[in-house]
Amino acid sequence: MDKDRSNRESNKVRNIAQEYEERGFLVLREPSPESLPLFLRGLDYHPDLIAKSESKNFIIEVKSTGAIKDSTSLIKAAELINEQPDWELDLVLTNPRIKDKPIIEEQIDFDELQADFNRAISLSNMQSQQYQENYSDAALLLLWAYLESLMRLILKLEDTSYKSRSAGALVRDLTIQGIISRRQNQFLERMLKIRNEIAHGRYGGIISYDDLGKISSIGISMIEEISKQLDSRITDLENE
Repeated sequence: MDKDRSNRESNKVRNIAQEYEERGFLVLREPSPESLPLFLRGLDYHPDLIAKSESKNFIIEVKSTGAIKDSTSLIKAAELINEQPDWELDLVLTNPRIKDKPIIEEQIDFDELQADFNRAISLSNMQSQQYQENYSDAALLLLWAYLESLMRLILKLEDTSYKSRSAGALVRDLTIQGIISRRQNQFLERMLKIRNEIAHGRYGGIISYDDLGKISSIGISMIEEISKQLDSRITDLENE
């Protein structure tokens, strides 16, 4: 691992550990093999952090997108973690700049935005009844804030002169561009209405786990599309 990537990932691990502690979790840094849950002890796998609480436990891994492809132990661990009802994998992706590659302004913004959106997904994935009753509205506000930033970025990549004044216009323009489907358009318009009611203190309901999951899925699809577009732009610049 090169020094730049090592420093970037180490800083990210420290920040995430602090976030979990602030949320009341017991955090194990650089956990020993003996501190791993039993279902992971047979693997040659060493997560960055473990966060424990009475209702939910997380295995936390900070990786660059390139390192994930080469990590067979992480893939196997993810499969085992997904089979456990009280455990979840929090995979935080970092995209350090590649040496000698052109620096694109949007790439720098995207690196941070992608990490932030992954954190918002982790918050929305907490399924306890108490969480759903008390914090699902906060999860929606956080998810929507980062989703809106993703929407603006993907439209800016399509047209560098693009400017939009409202979230509703973003959803409309994404549909016109064919980036989201009509069904996704209808869903996002419904979620936007709820989001606005929450922001103005007029919403007293609970956001379902399924709806939060749909927002996450749409955001992940946008992240994949943005990654492709940025990779293409970097390649074009290198070939000039």
